[in-house]
Formats: sequence, structure tokens, C-alpha cells
Amino acid sequence: MKRIVRYLTLVFIAAFLVSCSTTKVLQDGEYRLAVNKIKVTNDKHFKSNTLTPYIQQTPSTSFIGGWNPFLCVYNWQNGKGKGWDKFVKMIGVAPVVYNPDLVADSEESIKDHLQYVGYFHSDVDANVAVKRRNVTVTYNVTLGKQYPISSFDWTVPDGEFKEVFDYDTTFIIVRPGQALAEATLEEETVRASQYFRDNGFFNFNKNLYAFEADTLAHNDSAKLHMAIREYPRAGSPEDAKPLNKYYIGNVTFSHPE
Repeated sequence: MKRIVRYLTLVFIAAFLVSCSTTKVLQDGEYRLAVNKIKVTNDKHFKSNTLTPYIQQTPSTSFIGGWNPFLCVYNWQNGKGKGWDKFVKMIGVAPVVYNPDLVADSEESIKDHLQYVGYFHSDVDANVAVKRRNVTVTYNVTLGKQYPISSFDWTVPDGEFKEVFDYDTTFIIVRPGQALAEATLEEETVRASQYFRDNGFFNFNKNLYAFEADTLAHNDSAKLHMAIREYPRAGSPEDAKPLNKYYIGNVTFSHPE
């Protein structure tokens, strides 16, 4: 009998929570952001969840089938601002107030990221649906064009630096056949900069790299040229300094008396 009573009590509590409001505390003209969705329209194999971090406003965490009971708890306030209200605010979760400006920012953020990973001129169009002051935002994404790298060459300073560079060419992560993407180029500059510093070029950094991509010669591919220069991207040839390897000279030891 006790088991039956306990079960019925749980069912009653669950039914009460499900039926409660999650928007009661909203002010006039405010709406709760309930759900974000991402739909990629032209590539069913693209993992749309990789774009989620670029949405600028996210709803409250949900569980139990997409529902958060603590939103209901927060809305149990009676508006008096006294002990009860303070208690439910402490244990509840406030609704996320929908901000249309952040939707526009999210569209731009997603497009910027897609270009960074190699989808050029992508389109993102957000659809906003409202139901009982709850907002669902669906980001419809049309992936832009990719340009496979058809050829890849480079120029580097001669001398000792070139010898060290030549030894590393088999480890360069940029390869013909890959899609042209700033993300890959950035990864290569970080990797190689560490390699050169580890091999004595102490002042080497990724700002000495410059890339040129020609997508006009062939509409569907890119010819990529990489240059390592003796001056930074924001500089000019007049700022050039030789890429010298550093060697250990005199070594001294000191110790406390």
C-alpha cells in the first residue's frame, strides 16, 4: 500500500511540474528562448552540432526529455520578493530571455566559422517561431563552396634555415587534395613555428608566414603558395631580419656561498 501511495505521489508531483509555467516571471514583451535548432540544407553528412558553440544565446540546460523542472520552480514566485521568492530563485533556474540581436550575431558567427573551416560564402538564415511566449530559433544553414588544393608550393629563406625546413617538409599537414581552409593553415603555422624554435630559431613565430591562394585559374580548385619571410605579415621588406639559429656560447655556473 505504501508503495502505491509513493508512486501516486510521484505521478502527482510530475504532473504538477509539467503543467506549470516556465514564462510566468517574464515582463511584458519578453519571450523565453526555449530551443535552438540547426539544419544544414545541402549536406546531410555535415555534423550540425559542430556549429552549436557559435550560437550567441543558448537556452537553459534541459533534461528529462528536453524539459527542466527547475524552470518551473523558478516561476513559483508570488511576486512579493520575500522569503519564498528568494528560496525558489535560489533553487530554480531563470528563463533565458530571447534577444533577437543575438540571433543576428549568431548568423554572422556561424558564417565566419564556416569560412574559417573552408566553406566560402555560406548562407545562414534564422527562422523564429513563437508558441505561448516560448521561442524556437531554427538556423537554416546552406554550406558554401569548398576549394580543393590543386597544387601547393613554397618559398623560404636560403641558408641554414632552408636546411632545417627541408628536413621537415614530410611533416607539413597542408597537402594537395585537401579543402582550402584557414583552420588548416593556422594549424600548420603553429606546428611548424614550434618545430623551428625547437631547432634553434628562437625568435621564429607564425607571423612570418604568408599564404596566397589562387581560385581564379580553376573555378573548382585553389593553387596555394606558402612563403616564410624574414619580416612579419604587418611589416615590409625593410623590416627584414635574418632568420639566424641560436647557439649556446659561454656557460657560467653560480651557487650560493
